[in-house]
Amino acid sequence: MSVRRLFHSLLFLILLSSSTVLLAQTSPPPAPGDPLTGSGEVTRSTLTRDQLVDGFNYTSPVDEGVLALPDEAAHPSLVFEGRLAFLDEATIGAYQVVHDEYDYQSDPQRFHLPDFDFQFVQHGSHLIPVQRGRIVTGHPYWDYLLSPGRVWRENGDGDFMRAAIPFALLQKNQNCTHNGTFMFLFNEDGVSHVWYQITQETCPYFKADMWGLLTASYHPASVTDSDIIRSDFVQELEDRIPVKALSTLTDSYPDVDLASFGAGLTPEHVSVYGVIVDGVNYVGPCRTRYGESGYCDAMRHASYSTAKSAFASMALMRLAQRDGLAVKDLLIGDYVPEVVSAAGDWDQVTFENALDMSTGNYDSAAYMADEDGTTLSVFFNAETYNAKIAAAFSFPHVAPPGQQWVYHTSDTFILVRAIQNYLGEDVFDWLVQQVFLPLKIGPGARTSARTSENNWQGQSFGGYGLWWTVDDVAKLAEVMQNQGRSPDGAQLLHPDLVAQAMQRTPDRGFLTGAGEYYRLGFWASKFTPDVDPEFQCTFYTPYMSGNGGVTLLMLPNGMTYYYFSDNGEFVWEDAVKETNRMRSHCRFPAAVSRSGDDVILTWQTQALHARYRVWRSMQPDFMPGDAGVMMIQEMDNVADELQYTDVNHCGDPQTNYYYRIEALDSDGERVGLTDMMGEFDFQLASSP
Repeated sequence: MSVRRLFHSLLFLILLSSSTVLLAQTSPPPAPGDPLTGSGEVTRSTLTRDQLVDGFNYTSPVDEGVLALPDEAAHPSLVFEGRLAFLDEATIGAYQVVHDEYDYQSDPQRFHLPDFDFQFVQHGSHLIPVQRGRIVTGHPYWDYLLSPGRVWRENGDGDFMRAAIPFALLQKNQNCTHNGTFMFLFNEDGVSHVWYQITQETCPYFKADMWGLLTASYHPASVTDSDIIRSDFVQELEDRIPVKALSTLTDSYPDVDLASFGAGLTPEHVSVYGVIVDGVNYVGPCRTRYGESGYCDAMRHASYSTAKSAFASMALMRLAQRDGLAVKDLLIGDYVPEVVSAAGDWDQVTFENALDMSTGNYDSAAYMADEDGTTLSVFFNAETYNAKIAAAFSFPHVAPPGQQWVYHTSDTFILVRAIQNYLGEDVFDWLVQQVFLPLKIGPGARTSARTSENNWQGQSFGGYGLWWTVDDVAKLAEVMQNQGRSPDGAQLLHPDLVAQAMQRTPDRGFLTGAGEYYRLGFWASKFTPDVDPEFQCTFYTPYMSGNGGVTLLMLPNGMTYYYFSDNGEFVWEDAVKETNRMRSHCRFPAAVSRSGDDVILTWQTQALHARYRVWRSMQPDFMPGDAGVMMIQEMDNVADELQYTDVNHCGDPQTNYYYRIEALDSDGERVGLTDMMGEFDFQLASSP
């Protein structure tokens, strides 16, 4: 442990000039959730006014609750607008290493913040960084990602307002993400010291707490386009999917077992988990090593390989929707000129082959042997485009494309470069305009990790290097659950490719060495009644997956379960079982009607279904194959809508009939089942 016991004297710096505007005359305009209605009576013994103004001895981070917006926070009476700069971030700070696989702690510079000098605009009780997304810095190891914070008033702070700003440190050339919070006071005369602490990360190989008390300067000034920044932020808040605490799921599903969510995961390595049900994002606690974060909505989580689904796959799906399905058959060699130096054979490798990880160029077909091997290590550590693309093309040719699945993050890098050259513009920026903005993905997710050209603004990685919030992942899941359509109904992604990725067609993709399936950058697990007797059919759960334990599981019943962790744990069977109890994963809709004495059953077919069986019983709550249950019709899936008429089975008040339709796939496995339907006859007795 390296701890510096530091004491800071009072330092206020405020720079005024003829062009500087001091913004303290009026209260800010209201924002969503404003005005704050607390009394300002907040009991505080940590990060008090005196401690932040005068400085104090510190030996560890503080409880995260100290940094959160208190229940009794009063609305601010001053406006913060202008630049906030730190003066000693390169030398001040303490740290405690929790886990370090690569001896990062040997370089103390890794435990100091990058230079900090950024503009902010206040809107009500919200403090908005002008620059959103990844901010490239001159630090050798870290970049910033700043999120909107809060401003409020506590009576114990006197004439000061209190501010907190969530932020993340992003590892250069990698995807590790370390979350923290700044806290400081400000008034008309300046700014106090700034407390910071970093107590949570999504990073399997490096975990550490970092904290310190920094001197700072506040430069009040009107910010260009501040009204636009405010209005855009209001829209950002309004565009978020409704959020509720996971504990409130029992309001809608009283019998749900909440312990099923997060089950099997080591709690200290889990950042957050949640389940999306009926358009509401039910979010569990955002954990840190010092308590629950007060800024769960702003916490950033590393995408890792979920980017293969949400970036590379969605880019190809969008391109197919725009230019037709034939784009998936374009050849890599026609769009990536560096292929001429490839060790393997790329002449017949298509965009789809690269997305499927079936290029035929590899060293070993053993599960993850190449991904964990020397060549991919060179690829991941390479900083320039030329070095990365050379490593990506260094695998030898072994098999024809489209036959053997071998997981290579480098294949995704090649693919996004090919799509970029096909487009003639930056592929990630294009994806943001074409998909992320229509989905209302927040501004913090609209930048990506890139190669080092032009100050780290080179080629986006494609297979990793994005940063999500819980709102971002909810929107990404919803577009896939909704057949590739945006919230306003626009078809963003090609529905045929979405159906394949979501396991809604007979093509399951490649069976991997781990027993999972892989198709178009999405994984899938198979569940059968043998796993749980409550499963009434065989079904598949597609998911996005990321290194260390990042999972976004899109369930057949329309729900989505997700978690971010970094202990190498990929477990979700309990969550699949519990969501099945909430709403069956096997159901598909059908309707029953009557024509004279006939019962008419009607249903919409699905591509996954090869044929159907119609079952009839005189007992409710039956299952196909039960004793006394009759299969009355079997038919192939030959139309978008099918109908069966059970002739002369209405009108007898002594007998009621119940029906279910069973869907089978091409292997004869049951993959769908309707709810029970029935016809009921009643004889009305005449009055005496």
